[in-house]
Amino acid sequence: MLVADGGEHLPPVFNELPEGESYDLIWAHPPYWRQKLYTENQGHLSRRQTLNDFLSSYRSFIQNCVGRLSPNGKLVVLMGDYIDRQAGFVPLTHYTKRIALAEGLRQSCTDIIRFSYGLSSSHNVYHSSFIPGLHDVCTTFERVAE
Repeated sequence: MLVADGGEHLPPVFNELPEGESYDLIWAHPPYWRQKLYTENQGHLSRRQTLNDFLSSYRSFIQNCVGRLSPNGKLVVLMGDYIDRQAGFVPLTHYTKRIALAEGLRQSCTDIIRFSYGLSSSHNVYHSSFIPGLHDVCTTFERVAE
């Protein structure tokens, strides 16, 4: 088992693994671009200045994961969308699927939706029957044996 910070350390760690080392399962919960800044390190995924920079680095992250999956190995990614103050709605789950499929993976099962209500404050008062909710999408991709 390998545990690493996917935003900063995982791609180099994967590149340094011994030749032929592979994994049956890789679980990833990468940063949602700049929704939350995890570190002052400008190389971290959460610190990418533009969405294109983030997506380029995110693609490299997924490529590194794919390169270390065993035949029929699974890559499980927990990712969510969010609204950025400058960029507007950022469909990160959509980008995740596009990148993974472009890298030769296939989705192996139905998405799992994780709902999280009331994350911002226990003091919110809603004056309608609508209560805003946040959710993440857990997607399982599979490497197709050659």
